[in-house]
Amino acid sequence: MRRGSHGGPPFVKRVEVTYAPGMSESKSGKVVVCPYCGKGQPASGTCVACNGEFSPLSRQATQNEMGPWFIRDESRPFRPGVAYERLLAMIDESRVTRYTVLRGPTTGQLWTVAKCVPCVAHHLGDCHACRAKIEPHLASCPACGVRFGAWLDRNHLGLPDIRPLPWDPDGSED
Repeated sequence: MRRGSHGGPPFVKRVEVTYAPGMSESKSGKVVVCPYCGKGQPASGTCVACNGEFSPLSRQATQNEMGPWFIRDESRPFRPGVAYERLLAMIDESRVTRYTVLRGPTTGQLWTVAKCVPCVAHHLGDCHACRAKIEPHLASCPACGVRFGAWLDRNHLGLPDIRPLPWDPDGSED
């Protein structure tokens, strides 16, 4: 269990339900949280914030597309991550470009520009290693020889092992 920096219990932040402007709890008292964007709202068939449908099939379709790749979008900051295959489809649709900001398994979940992201950049015509312009269908960079891969494990975030910080009470003192 991760403990607070003071050695006490873990930090727990109380989360308040927020409603769309001009809305409050429904007369029936039933409040739902949108499973897609997290917006609290009176019960209905669709989300007032993201228009997501609350049906079981809509949830299943969304989960089928989820994965460890996140696209920075200030208009949809709570958007779930997408699977690698969905990310490639978004590249093909020009919804993700060389300058789209992404994070995913090959970035250690840190934000970076798509043209620099291993497993993604080559689909955009860039070598992530040497920054050469390449043909997107190539398996390796003709300039530096780095091989291009794919990240198909949708349940693995690609995070590094946890390393203790100097001030972490669970960390080792040298």
